[in-house]
Amino acid sequence: VLFTVAHDQPKPVMSLYELPEGEKLKAMQAAVRGNIEHVHIGPSAHRKFVMYDGWVNEDGLSLELPVGLQVRRVVDGEYVMQPVFGSLLITGGESLSGETVPLTVEEVRDIVLFTMRDGLLPIVSITAEHKDA
Repeated sequence: VLFTVAHDQPKPVMSLYELPEGEKLKAMQAAVRGNIEHVHIGPSAHRKFVMYDGWVNEDGLSLELPVGLQVRRVVDGEYVMQPVFGSLLITGGESLSGETVPLTVEEVRDIVLFTMRDGLLPIVSITAEHKDA
């Protein structure tokens, strides 16, 4: 699922985004228009060992990309609000192998319901970026 934002849009536009096998990193970087930074969202309620992974442009703030979604993050045991600058790509992540996997219909529905309810995703942490080698 890709939430795309632009300076002339009042809110993110959601679309389904396919990651071609063997070209996932390039496709993910194209989706967010730059090097990707991982955003851990949380576990899938539909499959064991599958997490929701978010991917954003690591330079979104310095590039002055528009704010897409506000995310709720746990910092020192407290929830804080944090903006996501630019587009947000959400994929599945298989926690045993570390592989990026497609989302199921039920998982896409859950993501849509989260963002429609209050414009927030329950994102837990933001981790290191991934660059093309």
